[in-house]
Amino acid sequence: MKDRKNVLIIINNLRSGGSQKQAVLYANQLAVDNDVYFLILRGFNQTNLFFSYLIDSRVNQVAVKSSSPVLLVATMIRLLVSNRFDYCINFQPIANFLGTVFSKIFQRKTVVVCTVRGNAPVNYKYIKWWIKLADIIWVNSQQIMDVLVTKFQIPVNKILLQHNLVETNTKSNSYKKGYILHVGRFNQIKNQMQLIRAFTHLDQKTELELHLVGEIEDLNYYNEVLSFIKAQKIENVFIHIKTNQLATYYQNAELFVLTSKSEGMPNVILEAQSFGVPVISSSVGDVAKIIKHGDNGLIYDCREESLIQCFNEYYMMKREEKLKLRELSIKELEIFATNNNVSLLQNLEMKLQK
Repeated sequence: MKDRKNVLIIINNLRSGGSQKQAVLYANQLAVDNDVYFLILRGFNQTNLFFSYLIDSRVNQVAVKSSSPVLLVATMIRLLVSNRFDYCINFQPIANFLGTVFSKIFQRKTVVVCTVRGNAPVNYKYIKWWIKLADIIWVNSQQIMDVLVTKFQIPVNKILLQHNLVETNTKSNSYKKGYILHVGRFNQIKNQMQLIRAFTHLDQKTELELHLVGEIEDLNYYNEVLSFIKAQKIENVFIHIKTNQLATYYQNAELFVLTSKSEGMPNVILEAQSFGVPVISSSVGDVAKIIKHGDNGLIYDCREESLIQCFNEYYMMKREEKLKLRELSIKELEIFATNNNVSLLQNLEMKLQK
């Protein structure tokens, strides 16, 4: 393997989601020792470029500034014709399809890597159009790997399991007592409605604040959430659509709650733990690899009753027990980071040799 590789990363957009954040983190990691181009297919507004400010200056950032399919195709062809890439790494369903097809047409020697980073049906969209052409499929949870093997009959030696990169932040010692945080786009999969319903059943709810942070992806669902809050006359639920102050929300949080119906490796849990925030999470994806129930967080079985039980378990804890959860959140995350913040290209090379 030569010292530097030429890497093209393609993503549909850089909105405020976990896949988008991970794409940027991996681009920055790869740019330390390689030449990296980062292509954003729908880079024609600021919402679609949310995470672009995090991209390292060593990364060659290319954003398609128009919604025109002609310009998009022209930009992709120009990149692939004027450069010789060793790897094309695609994030999100549309990028998986377009990146694979165009790479195979214009750069047949390029190793094409497609990513599936969540177990919701949308993540398998277009899969039949690119699955046979991709050289490696990169997943971030064992659950997704099992689906690809059993449902799509993909050989295990074609699948790379590598979890999310972990950022290390300074633990917050000034959190607000009773401050509950949820971060996630407003859609059915993130399941904010379950969290709000469970919150209304807590005996301590008048002493608590529930903060929901995330952009509106499903307007009908978002309006349903607002209608429920209004109908129940809940005064201490706060919604924050602007997500450019995430660090402040994490620093304020006493407790983080994930209620997703489907995930791979939830990036928001890693972010919460990096600030020392204990987590209650639904038992989805590979959550159990980073949360040990009763040790550094709590896991529930996706039912509302089980979530309420976890809430009650947490609020019955003594102050010392809660502080221990915060300490162990960071310690477990450090162990996870040591095992996972490794070279992606090295793992891809090892997978290709098998």
